[in-house]
Amino acid sequence: MYLTKLMLNARDCTHFQIRDAYAVHKLVYSLFPVIHDTNRQRILYADKGTDQGYRFLLIQSQAQPHAPVSLAMTTLCIGDSFWASDRYYFEAVLNPVKRNPATGKRQPVKGLFPVMKWLVENSLEWGFSADEQTLQAFIQNTLTFEKGGKEYCFNRVLFRGSLTVTERAPFRSAVEKGLGHGKAFGFGLLQLSPIV
Repeated sequence: MYLTKLMLNARDCTHFQIRDAYAVHKLVYSLFPVIHDTNRQRILYADKGTDQGYRFLLIQSQAQPHAPVSLAMTTLCIGDSFWASDRYYFEAVLNPVKRNPATGKRQPVKGLFPVMKWLVENSLEWGFSADEQTLQAFIQNTLTFEKGGKEYCFNRVLFRGSLTVTERAPFRSAVEKGLGHGKAFGFGLLQLSPIV
């Protein structure tokens, strides 16, 4: 698995027409021209915002990205030893949704307590237990963009805290495949730091 830090300056943002979340999606996926089955080889990314004139993107992938020489990019390979820890600090931007039993459609989970409860309940399926004492949730602005004449809208929540791995295989699979919905548009990347 690879973790890539991509730094975009103002010229890069103009050149790649980075105006909305869909433009970021197109740029990230353009770095992986040989991947056709994105469900098998998931590309996850997080838009970390702007700092000192650069827009930072963090990208996780099974294949190494190939970027134009003009882009400032650093890629690391994550080895098996990274998965040996039982506890990690984590950060993730997720799109909390629940399926409406009557309509079958996904509906956003709203409110601070409900989104925290949503993460705690879903974390068990993902092979970890979120520490409720350290868990923080920050409800962010809704992510909207237009694609093919249709408007897309995603609720966005930043989660931070620590976690304990409860089942190693499902945990690693969840990290590699991403958490929740909206993964193609910057949601679901579980950013981890082992607790030693």
